[in-house]
Amino acid sequence: MEKVKLKFYTIDRCAYRKYGEDAEYLTNISDTLDDLKEWIEDLTLQQTRTTNILSAISEQSHTYCIDVRKSTNNNYLLVTWNRSESTNGAISSIHKDEPVSSASTNVESTDLPDDHIPGYATYFWFIPEDNILATIKFNHLSNGHVGMNNYLKGFLTRYSKYTIVAEDEENRGNYEIVGYGESNEDYDEDLHPYFSSSLKRLAGKIDYIRNRRRDIKKVIRKTVITQEVTNDANLFEKLMYRMGSTEPHALNDNIELKYEMKTNLNERELNDIITSWRQDHGQAWDDVGFMIPGNPNPLWLSSEVPSKEVDINVIRNNDEFVNFDSLLTELDNKIEDFRRVYNGED
Repeated sequence: MEKVKLKFYTIDRCAYRKYGEDAEYLTNISDTLDDLKEWIEDLTLQQTRTTNILSAISEQSHTYCIDVRKSTNNNYLLVTWNRSESTNGAISSIHKDEPVSSASTNVESTDLPDDHIPGYATYFWFIPEDNILATIKFNHLSNGHVGMNNYLKGFLTRYSKYTIVAEDEENRGNYEIVGYGESNEDYDEDLHPYFSSSLKRLAGKIDYIRNRRRDIKKVIRKTVITQEVTNDANLFEKLMYRMGSTEPHALNDNIELKYEMKTNLNERELNDIITSWRQDHGQAWDDVGFMIPGNPNPLWLSSEVPSKEVDINVIRNNDEFVNFDSLLTELDNKIEDFRRVYNGED
């Protein structure tokens, strides 16, 4: 048995559309995943990459597809591989107890085997009937949701069966996308690919907090500070000094931080807090709570986001991968329990 955390998202768009119009054409989430499943069948891992292939600065994710599985209930499991950064074929690290004064000179590098892609696995369960997907977290802090969104949009853009390409007449041997359609003879130059998904919301939770704004006496913030963000490292050092430490401290691990303050919020301040949390929320520890007289427990913003932590009986192949069929079967077997969660009935 392994403990996993599922967080549920609404599939907002998965289709081709024309600018300024709401009509959707050609595909849907089931068709897209079936298409992806067929496309990766004879590819190597590096060939499954759909983003960053044009070196576009706006595309930050390096995501690859490991597998797509379809259950007898027509639900899907998408497994991706998310590349971790390396330098000249090696992963760099610093000992956690290394003093800051010498940290930059005591870096160890672990060589990667030739032509390997360092990274970690992420899992996504799609329930097309309900227009829902769930991220499935085992060990990693990140659930890979952003990378998956970019990946599927990249697939619809460049490799879908509806992508129509033609040879560039000025640069023979190069091909350009000319439109999207059922065939080379029947395509539309005005169609554009869309894929997006967003956290599922449970109606009424945030409205209640807004209606009780004048009663809020205290705000509680829970967040994760990480060494990957410069401002977080500076905050960590200031906190250590505040606690009485006189030695410099490096932020070598992710730290869960919780703080609270007594305050009265005006309408704009409360809306700013809610908007900011919705945009940046992604980790289990990331939350904002409000203390209101008559409620012994904080009213957390995360209460509007359906999620579920469960024990699942899966077969593990290694540290990163479980058996895909056993995981998909276990999820499908518990689907009615999960439906009650993302429909707000549990």
